[in-house]
Amino acid sequence: MEKMKGNNPSNFWFGFILGGGSVLFFAWLLGTKSGREFFKKIFELSEDWEKSINYLLKKLEEEDNLFSQLKIKPAMEKKELTSLPEVVNKIKNRLTF
Repeated sequence: MEKMKGNNPSNFWFGFILGGGSVLFFAWLLGTKSGREFFKKIFELSEDWEKSINYLLKKLEEEDNLFSQLKIKPAMEKKELTSLPEVVNKIKNRLTF
């Protein structure tokens, strides 16, 4: 017998379940009161998405300018790059009394 090429039965069931789930989701979204309220909230958030992103970007830029003016470096930049022998020596120095 020859092998079937490209017609795997598991692909059918995966697509069937995915399609059925999508239909159920949209039926809930558009057919129930709670689904419509959820859709309305998502729609309202998406309308103001551009304004919200612009506002956040401006706030981040102002914060970055504040750090540069005050010469305050964020905590991430305070890390010291050390080699393994330096770390071992620091540990030894702290352990000795």
